Amino acid sequence: MRERPILRPGELQRSSHVCWSYASDAEHRDFLVEFFEAGLAANERLLYLAPPEHLQTTLSELAAAGLDVDSLLESSTLRVNELDEAYLIDGALRPDVHLAGHALLVGQALRDGYSGLRVCSEIVSLLGSDDACDEWCGYEVRADLLISRLPSIVVCACDLRRTRPTVMNDLYAVHSLHTGSPPCHSPFRMHAGREGLFLSGEVDASSADKVGRWLADALPDMPEPVVDVEGLEFIDAAGMWALLDSAHAHPEGLRLTGTSERFRRVWAVCGYDTISSVQLN
Repeated sequence: MRERPILRPGELQRSSHVCWSYASDAEHRDFLVEFFEAGLAANERLLYLAPPEHLQTTLSELAAAGLDVDSLLESSTLRVNELDEAYLIDGALRPDVHLAGHALLVGQALRDGYSGLRVCSEIVSLLGSDDACDEWCGYEVRADLLISRLPSIVVCACDLRRTRPTVMNDLYAVHSLHTGSPPCHSPFRMHAGREGLFLSGEVDASSADKVGRWLADALPDMPEPVVDVEGLEFIDAAGMWALLDSAHAHPEGLRLTGTSERFRRVWAVCGYDTISSVQLN
């Protein structure tokens, strides 16, 4: 599977949703300084979300690098908030509320005269359990769709010293872009594409359940339930069933584009070509 490019923080374009992994305090500092300096140069509002112990340390690092943090905070060009307060309601993730809130924050930034919103979230502390990570990744697919339509850049920051490799692999799968080192690996990727979602890589019995759950989470947000599977290198019967089963999540079912001849042949052998909820090409 072709690797996505590793980008410098100053190279990130509007409507980007980025998984950023770092392994040292110096790497963290250098990235954020360049990331926020690029946002200021582009007249974007800046938002930093982190656990309490990170907030003051990061603000001090930004100030030491030459950013006038006090003035930025006073003018609301830079806003900060504690991670749990930003994402959790009564201790639980509420994806609908947070996605709507992000759209409102982007709109507010535009009304206040900024060209967009630039966000960095230190998300690792929210992903302590497998269930929490699974729910978060379903949310991230939805966030990728939303961010692709808005003048915002959102970076999900992951400290590799505190993150399980399996968690990083899942996060890598559901972001349109990745930066940092070392690159993570996932057998499949599912993120915003030209018309809807883009699914690539390999989907088999070990990953089919994740694909099905995360796709079912995202489909209700999509005006057109389109998934481009041209980038699939392999999919087995379990993966095809996951696609079929997810179609119930959208009133129009599911439309798969970019299907190969082999995909269509196996789909027919499974008997799925007689089921009207999923249309190929």
